[in-house]
Amino acid sequence: EELCDPEVMRRLRRRSLAHLRKEVAPVEHDVYTRFLAKWHGIDSGRKGPGRLEDAVVQLEGLALPWSELESSILPARMSDYQPEMLDQLGMLGLIVWVGAGALGSKNGRIALVRRDRVHLVVEPPTIPEGFFEADPIRKALHDHLQQRGACFLVELQRAAGAPLAEVNAALWDLVWAGLITNDTFLPLRGLTSRARQGSSRRARASLGGGRWSLVTDLIGEPPTPTERAHAQALQLFDRWGVASSAAAHAEGMPGGFSGVYPIFRAMEEGGKARRGWFVDGLGGAQFAQPGAVDQLR
Repeated sequence: EELCDPEVMRRLRRRSLAHLRKEVAPVEHDVYTRFLAKWHGIDSGRKGPGRLEDAVVQLEGLALPWSELESSILPARMSDYQPEMLDQLGMLGLIVWVGAGALGSKNGRIALVRRDRVHLVVEPPTIPEGFFEADPIRKALHDHLQQRGACFLVELQRAAGAPLAEVNAALWDLVWAGLITNDTFLPLRGLTSRARQGSSRRARASLGGGRWSLVTDLIGEPPTPTERAHAQALQLFDRWGVASSAAAHAEGMPGGFSGVYPIFRAMEEGGKARRGWFVDGLGGAQFAQPGAVDQLR
């Protein structure tokens, strides 16, 4: 038997409740902002290929301007970033990129995705109405890739039977529509210097790295709704630390927060996530993994 003085027990209980109340008390926005900077490793001085892989996980599926990705977004997350490091992950088959809309003639948004999670993260692309009718070369390139699989530029130009400049324009139309991709990042880097290319040979070099392929080939069999919702829930945790309806809205997540809410509820019941009011002003239900809550405090 163990004995405890009633007053000591009262003190223990008061302190325990005070600790629990403090733990669930929401933090202010400026605290959450500092947390997010640390969560993403901004100016942390971390380096190496492993750090780049961690950054890709947190940014996975997010449509980002290509020029900003290499000039500021990735360098801010690792002190020794070099373009060759991203190339290496691509050559090892660990990551792929998918176009998500043009930003003028020399830039566009892309999403980085781990190859083994493309089917979970990337929605099957839809072909805009009249897209192929507007440019027959687009259809010729798309059909050839559909029949033959991944191809180098020289084969695509031969299949299209068109000048390089027209093939070039059609390829980028397909890229920004989310229909095709390349297994290297060389075409993206060449895009920013196209205006300075003085010869067809240089233009070919800027586009000729790697093989072009259909995004649908990367996706393969689509996942079940539950599998996709689970992947989206983990994506919110990785990116925001605290998952909320505001985060889902900022992501433009199909189905919104209500689509992933059952996943979070199941994770809470399984002890893999906690529910609470962690950040003041986010509103609604908020979920976080224990490690994120500890860092937020």
